[in-house]
Amino acid sequence: MDAGQERVNVISSDNKREEKLQNEPVMAQVQEILITKSGITVSNSAPEITTLTPRELLELGRARLIENGWAQGAQRDRYGQVCAAGALIYAVDDSAARDGTFAEVFHKAYKYLSKATPHRFGDVVRANDNIGTVFADVLEWYDKAILAAKEDEAQQ
Repeated sequence: MDAGQERVNVISSDNKREEKLQNEPVMAQVQEILITKSGITVSNSAPEITTLTPRELLELGRARLIENGWAQGAQRDRYGQVCAAGALIYAVDDSAARDGTFAEVFHKAYKYLSKATPHRFGDVVRANDNIGTVFADVLEWYDKAILAAKEDEAQQ
């Protein structure tokens, strides 16, 4: 450990606390993430937004949660961890997020995620930030949302 670096606790994708160096990036630069269920390949450049479906965005968001780690109280914290909604936002690179087509896909994916969260919370952000919520809950919401999106795709 270099002088001046301090160790901090972070929550890993398996909901366990880990110690990391404060300067160490939570998410290593990944050249490629392969999501085997859908066959989507994401590289350092954003996927074609015009062909991205809400289901694919949800799958990318779930992968982002696992890769970056989960956060409460922030869309993305200083360690790169993301909340349930932030995972959708940061599923593709920032330049793609400014595309008008992405906004439409994002809103549809967010609706699926909203329907998958417990209604007592009112919305995804409140559910994510609730003190009783754990990382496994968020992954379950994503799984339910992805399943609902797949079912809708199959009916079209």
